[in-house]
Amino acid sequence: MSLLPDVKRPDLFIISYASEPWPEEVMATWQCPAVAAVLQIDGTLLYRRDESVAQRLISLPPANRHRFLEQSTDIIFPMFPADYSEGGPSPRQWLWIPDFQHRHRPEFFSEQELAFRNRTYAMAARRSGPLILSSHAARDDVRAFVPDHAARLYVWPFRSLARPLPYAKVEETRRRYGLPDRFLYIPNQFWVHKDHRTAFHALALLRARGTAIKLVCTGSPTDPRSRDHYRHLFEEAAVLGVADAIHHLGVIPHQDVIGLMQAATCVVQPSLSEGWNTAVEDSLALGLSIVASDLPVHREQLGKQGHLFRAGDPSALADVLSTSLDRSTAAWPNADYDALRRDCAYGFLQIIDTERALSGPQDISGIEPWQA
Repeated sequence: MSLLPDVKRPDLFIISYASEPWPEEVMATWQCPAVAAVLQIDGTLLYRRDESVAQRLISLPPANRHRFLEQSTDIIFPMFPADYSEGGPSPRQWLWIPDFQHRHRPEFFSEQELAFRNRTYAMAARRSGPLILSSHAARDDVRAFVPDHAARLYVWPFRSLARPLPYAKVEETRRRYGLPDRFLYIPNQFWVHKDHRTAFHALALLRARGTAIKLVCTGSPTDPRSRDHYRHLFEEAAVLGVADAIHHLGVIPHQDVIGLMQAATCVVQPSLSEGWNTAVEDSLALGLSIVASDLPVHREQLGKQGHLFRAGDPSALADVLSTSLDRSTAAWPNADYDALRRDCAYGFLQIIDTERALSGPQDISGIEPWQA
């Protein structure tokens, strides 16, 4: 939003539900023209852009600031289906659904979670208000799974804020983590649907074919839905004989993630289910080569700028990696990604303008706002 001209730029008031202090690299992103203020849910003011904003909020008791913003702003976004119940939310509360993983991969959910998601997603889709989807794939899922939807469907994919780091910084990051010149990188949490298992098996196939390369992983080892998943993965890696080739660095600062993405021979995204994916979008912003599973959303997101393999197939991944490693020094040209960022901002404005112009519910899912 900060890329928009002053006369078009909306003020953003961010409500934070975090119980822990925000990292400095996150707080630094608040200091841009669009962010008017950041508040904790209890009303504590974490950041204000200028004194005029501060005076409006400080004049209120902290406990009343959240309610004041709810009543005075034009749009509250994103709202999640879990926050929705019959009779609400208000038309100013815009709902967002990133994906329908629970319908495509029900084996990853309990019966209770499946029932809850099915119920709340259906209610969100049947509400005669705006429903924001991150991809055409998610929009198609609404049409397939809730054919009687009344919501006005908008496709609005986010863009990455990642910027390339200087070569010296990339090399410093690689050396600080003790990594070799050539390695594969998966910047995903160890959740079951991220499918590290297929990557581990592909690594074993590459080794059997005479290609030895390290695999670096970052992210949390904990999946609340499968608490033994991480342990089982590495037990399997030991049986496959590739445990020594896998380095898990844990949760690291985002700037280090960007540095490792740039240092990697190839970024790998093996997920079995995704919304509009952050690692893919970061790779596009940085102009990097990426190998991803052939999910509809990955096809949509990558276009021609990536290498796809059949999801869940280690042999297919190994085949694509073999080809990609042969071209390891070539990165995709970084087109004018700033233009995509600006189009993303204008796209949201178009949704606002369209909503204001509508007199009643209708399906406007054909609109592609980022092309405004």
